[in-house]
Amino acid sequence: MSEPEAANSNSKKRNYRHPGSSAPRKKVRRAANTPTQTSAGPSASSASATQSGTSGTTGRAPAGPSTTTTSGAAAAAGPSNGAAAAAGPSSGAAAAAGPSSGAGAAMEEEEPRRRRPNGIVPDELTPIQQKGYDSFQKYIRGLCGLLDSKTGLPSAEEELAFWDQRYDADKVDNSFNFIRDVVEACKAPAAAATRRADRLEQQIKGKEVQVKSRIATALSTIPQQHFAAAFEAMARLGLRKFLPDVHGSAGPGSAYNQAHRHIAVSTFEAAATRFGMSDLTVSLTFARDFVLLGALYDFFVFRTLAKKSRRVELHGEMVLENDAILDAARKRRARLCERRLQQAQLDKIRKPLKRMLANPACHSDDELMEDADRTPEDPVKYKWHVCHKPLRNPLFTDIVRVLDARIQAKLDRVPNAGRKPDPRKVDTPRPPSKLSGIHPNVDNKIPLPPIDFFTPAYFNALDVDERVFFSGDTSVAFPDSRFCTLLETPKWIQLNSKDFMKKYGEEILARYSIPTAEEIAAWEEEQERKAAGEDPQPMDLDDTDDEDEPQPSNMEH
Repeated sequence: MSEPEAANSNSKKRNYRHPGSSAPRKKVRRAANTPTQTSAGPSASSASATQSGTSGTTGRAPAGPSTTTTSGAAAAAGPSNGAAAAAGPSSGAAAAAGPSSGAGAAMEEEEPRRRRPNGIVPDELTPIQQKGYDSFQKYIRGLCGLLDSKTGLPSAEEELAFWDQRYDADKVDNSFNFIRDVVEACKAPAAAATRRADRLEQQIKGKEVQVKSRIATALSTIPQQHFAAAFEAMARLGLRKFLPDVHGSAGPGSAYNQAHRHIAVSTFEAAATRFGMSDLTVSLTFARDFVLLGALYDFFVFRTLAKKSRRVELHGEMVLENDAILDAARKRRARLCERRLQQAQLDKIRKPLKRMLANPACHSDDELMEDADRTPEDPVKYKWHVCHKPLRNPLFTDIVRVLDARIQAKLDRVPNAGRKPDPRKVDTPRPPSKLSGIHPNVDNKIPLPPIDFFTPAYFNALDVDERVFFSGDTSVAFPDSRFCTLLETPKWIQLNSKDFMKKYGEEILARYSIPTAEEIAAWEEEQERKAAGEDPQPMDLDDTDDEDEPQPSNMEH
């Protein structure tokens, strides 16, 4: 068996992991006699439910520490497992007497998820609550005046000094009830608050037209009079603007930050009950759950906005703007990938080609053209300019151009088929972007592309660990370029793998430096060392007699 064949046969039996990927989450073993109750008396879950009032959304106090206990309902459900079952059902009193004993058996369960420091984990929300949380985020951004995702909160030092002069928290018994009463009294806002609301409304409309901001579009559904009432409540409390302190050391528990928290929760509830906010898909049950809203506010402001604000403070808004541009390019590339794969499925082309088309990283990204006006040389008004992808086989580029032409022809035949994709200028590619040179790494859903996605020169210049990784699929998608003509392509485009490899594939594989079985074994041994936490194999730097002498050509420079 030749070295490529040996590598192919061995690679199909291994689960390859990219050199930069992380190891899967490990499981922990917990003995059956581990105590399940930490204290006597009422269960902590019942206490948290009492603390949250009518809120039963998360099952635990969002802002407090998490305590895992056995509730009364769970104790009434039946006896516990193991030897403790003979002693009777597991209850709070039994847990207070001592830990339950078991037969010594151990059960496997996944490591419990660590709770995040501020608020609750948004993944625990129901779909209805998640929609409400998305609307609540946009509403908080509107109060702050952050109408896009590229802007952060500035320092609040001046506002803190002004607050200390106007508001004394020691004179208020219950700040939340006090602020709710202030919000209720501000249904008829003063002229200054109305002017602030008018300015915000104009900014929302301008941002919505300028960049099609989803945040501005959502905020445009809230009436101007509601923002005026919210600004009036802030003025009566001694706040000149809605600016939480995310840069200082006071933290979420300071009186200044708590005032912002209560204003956001109270005015959001008022907006949902008075104006409906149906376009923001907010349920009244969610809007009146003050404990949950407060926890979500802490998570969004003191984690999400605080992290983004610190990045803007260190690097400026250009960093976030570039991140947003790259994220939009990834989304456009994913939509392009889906369209091409669907067309390839209709054309019944070879599966190795489909594996290339199914990976978004195999497709080129694009950039917004600086001059989108139509010129005499370009009869089409292009909006996006494709970027060059140097690592990709030019034959794959030819295939996707054919698929794009077939997709466009179908769209032209059905003019009312919905929104059509913007045309891309492909004849003169722009220089590679940050996305253009990223390898199509494997994940749980997308398979590796065939080896001839790369040009032979590019693949052979990779390090051995990368060549081992990408030689996991040594099937071939394309024949030699002399067979990729209009007359020859129909002869192989639908061939099965066995016939294709016999007629075209072996010639192509001979051009690639596929790792040998020894190189694969050495790489796997190194991966196992890393997974086990062992130190890498020490590098031998001693002189030996069997080293190859350097070639004269290498010594000239």
